[in-house]
Amino acid sequence: MKKLIAVCMVVLIAAGVAFAVDFTASVNMLGTLASGSGDGSTINGPLVTNKTQKDADMLVFNIDGGNYGAHFELWTNLASTVTYLTDTSGSTSSLDNAVYARRAYLWFKPVNQLKVAVGNVGSYLYTEQLHWWKTGLGGSASGASSWYLRYSNYTGVEGGGVNLTYNPIQALTIDLGCGGGFGNALFTKDGSKFTYTDWGATVKYQINKTISAGIGWRDMGSDGSEIPDNYSMSTGADYYKVLTTGFDVKTDNMYGFLQPRILFNEYYGFEGATFDNYFRYAKGPVTFEARLPFTYRKQDSGEADPSYLVYELRVKYAVSDAITPFLDLSNDDGGDYTPACFGTEANGDSFADTFVIHVYPGVFLKFGGCVMDVGVSFNTYKKGSSPSWGWTVPFEARVTF
Repeated sequence: MKKLIAVCMVVLIAAGVAFAVDFTASVNMLGTLASGSGDGSTINGPLVTNKTQKDADMLVFNIDGGNYGAHFELWTNLASTVTYLTDTSGSTSSLDNAVYARRAYLWFKPVNQLKVAVGNVGSYLYTEQLHWWKTGLGGSASGASSWYLRYSNYTGVEGGGVNLTYNPIQALTIDLGCGGGFGNALFTKDGSKFTYTDWGATVKYQINKTISAGIGWRDMGSDGSEIPDNYSMSTGADYYKVLTTGFDVKTDNMYGFLQPRILFNEYYGFEGATFDNYFRYAKGPVTFEARLPFTYRKQDSGEADPSYLVYELRVKYAVSDAITPFLDLSNDDGGDYTPACFGTEANGDSFADTFVIHVYPGVFLKFGGCVMDVGVSFNTYKKGSSPSWGWTVPFEARVTF
């Protein structure tokens, strides 16, 4: 890991001689000082947890040569072990504390209004600003993996491929790209069979200084097959299409967006929709943030999973630049969300069965480039769990320069 980071620094310094280079570095650590069950039967001491960073990568740099450039991001998984080949005989070795490239791409402009990006590309409309990297689901509903596909912060494509960004006028941005992954052809015609990988498009228009609106289409590809006899939905094998629309509003004190996403199965058709949203209001030292994305699932879509709600509310008060107390209320237990489901009592996934609350009073502390938060959180668990609640003293610290 040290060698890789050193090489990146050498390349960065050399590039800075000829190009405009922006560089940031961040190290994030989190864990719990103590935790326990509500009935007192279990108490745990300090624990440092391993979470992959998604809100601030360890190393990020941009190279801008005017009409061409590049972007590169590194992140680390401190508890990861990677096995690799050491020679052609098949001998292997392992490496702990692995460093990964999250995203790398280069770009160029054939004309001023058109930008072509090649590598890890993506196109987006609106992204909530509390915990955008977490899924809107968690693990409490069964067979839910297919719903991760449409609940994410990208609207067109995201992955290894090519993306074209066109700005015919300043207020209008059009993205068109393919992102089926490295080593995968965009399409293949083999006799009468036609297959293709992921592609998508996003259009966003800034109506005025306050309001913008957009639309996106994401097609997860097709293997060219017809609907099988006695078809049964497979969350791992089926292909999906996602239609996203949305708008946002921004003033001096407020920002918010509403972004419905509609999910289609390649065989079945309409399957459900998520009403993605985010709201922030700030006045003086007080800031309030909220997100309440609701997902509707069509009951006869082939899955038994119910509709569900995720919620997260935060209020904070800036005493000074260094100290900001806050209070979080959510159904995020500190890891994945535990959604409130709208199923049936017979299946154990009714609202009463699945509603939980995470109460987290704490304080943000800032010292130069170091930001920390610590507090005491209380979590209730789903109906029938024993114990019915627990507590933790979580902490998180990040140093950025």
